[in-house]
Amino acid sequence: MGLVNKVCPREEVLPLALTRAEQMVANAPSSLRLTKELLASVGTMPLDDAMRWAVDVNALARTGDELSEGVSAFLSKRDPEWTTK
Repeated sequence: MGLVNKVCPREEVLPLALTRAEQMVANAPSSLRLTKELLASVGTMPLDDAMRWAVDVNALARTGDELSEGVSAFLSKRDPEWTTK
């Protein structure tokens, strides 16, 4: 799936994984949830179906309040303030 992007010594694995996890959970909650669902399911789908679903999830993640907050935070050079629903 192309998820490996770094190889490191064994003693660095956990600290690097925790840092990456902290970066991921700082993202928009709904987008993160959709991405997790997508990654959990595409491995069992035919490629064409998986690609179509990935496009749909990508488009859905780029709509609504989270998009507005993300863009606003970026333009204001501040961290986003996500709300969970």
